This record gives sequence, C-alpha cells and structure tokens, in this order.
Amino acid sequence: MSAPFTVHYTVCTYSIKSGEIALLSTPILLYHHMKVTIRPTRNDGVARDRQAVQRSEGHAGELEIKDTADEGLKRIVKLAKLTTTYQTYELFEAHVVWVSENRMCLSGFERVKKGGRMVEYTQSWICTVDKQDYWRRR
Repeated sequence: MSAPFTVHYTVCTYSIKSGEIALLSTPILLYHHMKVTIRPTRNDGVARDRQAVQRSEGHAGELEIKDTADEGLKRIVKLAKLTTTYQTYELFEAHVVWVSENRMCLSGFERVKKGGRMVEYTQSWICTVDKQDYWRRR
C-alpha cells in the first residue's frame, strides 16, 4: 500500500453581519498512488471494439498522475503512469474525461517505438479502482 501524505489548506470565510473573518486549517489525507486496472481503448491510435475493451484483462498496477518536464515537447505536461510488476505504461497530457463509481476514463497520447523512432498515438484508458485497496485506506 502507498504511504499517505497530509496536505493542509486554509479556508477563509467572511460573515457580512458580524464583519468577522475566520481562517480554518483542515488536514486532508491524500495518496500519491492508486491501485487500478487499465484497459486501453486504442491500438496504435485506432479505436478498439467496445466489447473487446470490456472483455480484456487489462493491466493492473499503481497509477500516479503528476506534472513533469517533457524533453520532446520542451514543456511541463501532465503524465499518468501505470507501474505494473513487469512494465510501465505512460499517458501524456492526461486528463479525466469522466468518473463513475469506481471507474474513470483518462485520455491523452502514448509514445511507441516504431521503426527505430518514437511515434505518438491518441489513447484513452478505462481505469477501474481496486475496491479492496480503496476501502483499506478508509
């Protein structure tokens, strides 16, 4: 299980009647990794059949989403990285398309080595959150 870290944020409230300002500091427990299973929706940029995506076993591992410097684009990008026992999958310019119960869809692009050079393809991942890991954290 990933080690949690605590983030503090400050909320400022103002009451018009009393003219008072109250500052509240509330700790939030966050996890920087999440156990998920991803099911890619495309092969080399070509959409897969919906039923084939649903039936696929997918790749289970630790999902991390962070901002990182990208050498190819020469700027900061949002990177979703799934680390499994044997392999790492990366989704560049990742953004959340939808969230529902214990699933979400991330979309962006992937880099694949083809013919000795890197090629970028559009990709989306259907991510299913490991429910046991989720409830263990509560």
